[in-house]
Amino acid sequence: MMVATDGAVAHYLVVAPSREGVAIVNPAASVRSCDWFEPYALQMASRFTGIGVIVWRGDDRSVRDLADGASLRLPLVEIAGKGVHVRNTTAGPIRLRGFRASCGCITGASLSPEQVAVGAIGTLRVHFDSAQLSRTGGHQSVVLDFEHDASGSARPAAQVALDVAYGGVPERPVAKAGITPSLVEPDAVPANDAGSGAVTALVSVLVPAGGVVTGWRASNEAESELQAVEPVTGGVLCHYRVRWNGRPGIAQATVRDARGAVSNVTARLLAARGAIPEQR
Repeated sequence: MMVATDGAVAHYLVVAPSREGVAIVNPAASVRSCDWFEPYALQMASRFTGIGVIVWRGDDRSVRDLADGASLRLPLVEIAGKGVHVRNTTAGPIRLRGFRASCGCITGASLSPEQVAVGAIGTLRVHFDSAQLSRTGGHQSVVLDFEHDASGSARPAAQVALDVAYGGVPERPVAKAGITPSLVEPDAVPANDAGSGAVTALVSVLVPAGGVVTGWRASNEAESELQAVEPVTGGVLCHYRVRWNGRPGIAQATVRDARGAVSNVTARLLAARGAIPEQR
């Protein structure tokens, strides 16, 4: 919250709920927790200008409403990564029926859970092919069609338009392609593979400006799925979720730079605990 001062420079306080009533943080000066009607709180409140920023804690801070005719503008790195939280504000439970995109770079869309009850929150994602994205950045449009699924009969429910924005690729190239971490330790067991020994981990490929990941090679039944793209100085980081059978092996990405030069970057997949050692 901005407070009035005697000079030309503005000052801000952080105001938050507390057990006593309100916590007032005066940066580099004091932290006070008190009732709203105590003299200190009243004195501070008298100086509030009415200009401030409201911040929510928790995932609900970024929930978007899904209603017929809704139009949302979302950054690609957000909706193609962990996805965005959406609330069903239609008249019945909904599921995603299909999508239409402005270019082939958008390859799919998904809603989790598959059916979202009225008032409930789900996660919406779009899937894309980074090789088809324009290097100069821009916007792509996606139209999502949702349907009700009540009593076994589907009927139209809502149509939502997405404006998916992404930034351009910096012109200054990095020295070479890379991969991180180089030693990949399993961090998760896929929900559908409990007991199978399969594991997953996040692996990031550094791609020079104007370059692209053209393919993956891996041992031990490894698979990779692009999760998100993050701009960095001189290029982009492509974050992949790699799944393998829990035994030691390798994952290798092939990267082509803006000049057409191809390089392979390799990460070693470490064994999951209790996995059978690799046979040589």
